[in-house]
Amino acid sequence: LDVAARSVATGLEPVGVVSVERLSRFLTAEDPRPYMVLADAAGAAVLGPAEPKEGILALSMGNDGSHKGAVFMAHPGLSDRTETIVFNESNRGITDTALDALERCAKRALDECGLGVPDINWAVVHQPNGSMTRKILKRLNIPVDRVIPVAQDIGSTGSASIAVGLDRLWHSGRVQPGHRILIVGVGAGMSYGAMVYQVGS
Repeated sequence: LDVAARSVATGLEPVGVVSVERLSRFLTAEDPRPYMVLADAAGAAVLGPAEPKEGILALSMGNDGSHKGAVFMAHPGLSDRTETIVFNESNRGITDTALDALERCAKRALDECGLGVPDINWAVVHQPNGSMTRKILKRLNIPVDRVIPVAQDIGSTGSASIAVGLDRLWHSGRVQPGHRILIVGVGAGMSYGAMVYQVGS
């Protein structure tokens, strides 16, 4: 989304952004941890020139390579392991690291545009599962009523989680002109980011 917005700003538009996850291909019932929470989803958006007082206000991204093996998917051509997703780090270890990263990047993004959580109307957060989602909201002091649930309905959709959350928020009919949306996401690696977006008037 950031790269697409920068392309639009330089005159290369419209730009399509697409995210697809087919996580069911890499699941097996013999490994219940990923099998119970991961799901398939896809999302797409087309970006063009912004309306007045619309667009990305701030962005913060990062990566912690020390957790590169926390979530692992073997390639059958490069390993004797089957092509399935494996969690090699405890749930608590991954959760604590993710929460710290999201808190840092959300604070940086909000500080950059001179805003605080009370100034945010909606939050679209990566939702690995219901418990993790609640912990993210608690750590960032985001009220539950400012988030549209995703994981409890369809599961954890990986990189498509933000796209699905934005789509559900948009179609809820509750977004108003001038509303500010905090978007936060985290992925295996560990990669993480936060963005503040303002809806056009």
